[in-house]
This record gives sequence, C-alpha cells and structure tokens, in this order.
Amino acid sequence: MTKLIVKLKIALAVLGIISMSVDIVVNLKGVRVFEGTTSVDNLISLFES
Repeated sequence: MTKLIVKLKIALAVLGIISMSVDIVVNLKGVRVFEGTTSVDNLISLFES
C-alpha cells in the first residue's frame, strides 16, 4: 500500500513539473507573439506617419 502511495506522489510530482514547464513555454511564446505584434504596430505607425 505504501509503495502505491509513493508511486502516486511521484506521478503527481512529475505531472506538476510537466504542467509548470508547459506554462513556462506558453508564457514565452505569448511574450514572443506580443513582441511580434508590437513591432508590427510600430512598423505600421512608421508608414502612417
């Protein structure tokens, strides 16, 4: 029974790490996309002026 609990705890820890790393990757991509849109907006404003 204790081995099962240990396995469950390890599985939960691994899942937590995976979800954290996914969140970090998503945040990084979001920042990149945000930077991309701001640079495009800057280019458009340059052409408009």
